[in-house]
Amino acid sequence: MIASVVLWCSVVGASQEDAVLLPPGQTRLADLGGYRVGYVYTDGRSGVMPPGWTGHFHGTTGISYTVFGHQDGKECLLIHCPWRRGTGITYAEYVLQLPEIRPIVLELSIAMKNDVARPDRSDGCQFRVCVRPAGGSEQVLVNEHYARAEWKPFRCDLTPHAGRQILLRLETGPGPKGNASWDYAFFGDPQIVVGEERTAPPFRPIWDLK
Repeated sequence: MIASVVLWCSVVGASQEDAVLLPPGQTRLADLGGYRVGYVYTDGRSGVMPPGWTGHFHGTTGISYTVFGHQDGKECLLIHCPWRRGTGITYAEYVLQLPEIRPIVLELSIAMKNDVARPDRSDGCQFRVCVRPAGGSEQVLVNEHYARAEWKPFRCDLTPHAGRQILLRLETGPGPKGNASWDYAFFGDPQIVVGEERTAPPFRPIWDLK
């Protein structure tokens, strides 16, 4: 995997006004407008897209960052690694201000697009999820090569960072062969849950109430 330290140089330490303050409850990453997308080729070439960029198969790099429909009941956030003029990694970074509420959990699943998870197409992708608090060091939450279309779920505890500003990064790269063909890498229903999830009490008809 490409050295990821170069990806942390910009937004950690951004002003409080730049961070998205997460409210209690569930926040879908796909709903956040304050993010950036970038890429790093294996030979060191890199670039950053305009803030809030979304697109599919960018003209010079081939990268994608877009909601890409649904698969087996989950909304798919597609992050495709570069495949034009070489390959490398594509990442999405979110600057977040976590409230002083506990617990805080990042929930997501990973999968390949169901019609590309075949030996004659993609050899899978490297999925990484990292968090770094302002003034702190990187913590890797997910780092896995995955080549299947079945969703693999993850629950990542962000509670130790409650009350702090963090940089959250989702990242995808090619499989072990360095082949970016057909690398439709999906993050399924990525969201952050702040506070205890509440379940509504079972319905009781009014005549059954005492």
